[in-house]
Amino acid sequence: MGVRSNGFSKLLKIKRSDFISIVHPIAAEYESFCMVKDRALFSNDVQPLHLNCSACNENSHDETYCPVTHFTARKDKIIGKGHISFPIEERN
Repeated sequence: MGVRSNGFSKLLKIKRSDFISIVHPIAAEYESFCMVKDRALFSNDVQPLHLNCSACNENSHDETYCPVTHFTARKDKIIGKGHISFPIEERN
């Protein structure tokens, strides 16, 4: 979805509480708001917000969880290294 202004635009900022008081009476709109908020908070799914990570320009995460700027260890490789067996030599 893209939006382009034909001329000058004004951007207004409202308090979160004011926004919720406007949206809350409209059940479908409030449900959509809660769904997007919960997906972003609990599943780190920010795709419905149409925001791109400023580090790598992907839309599947934000800067906090960017694999380019944050190291994430691969558990399968770490666990696999713990199962390496070494030959046992007996002493005489």
